[in-house]
Amino acid sequence: MSKTKISPITLIGLTLVSISIAIYAYRNFESEQTGYGVTLSIIFVILIAMVIAGVNRNKKIDN
Repeated sequence: MSKTKISPITLIGLTLVSISIAIYAYRNFESEQTGYGVTLSIIFVILIAMVIAGVNRNKKIDN
């Protein structure tokens, strides 16, 4: 079974969403809502990890 690549548009969209979540988390930290800020920061880290894993996967499939 051949492996399929993750679409670059999906990876770009995921990156943009994670940046907007990071900005929203920063605003929550500024307004002293640390619970929301921590939660959104964790989601940001997970999304960035998914982007990095997707890029690595696409590089391995190309080789």
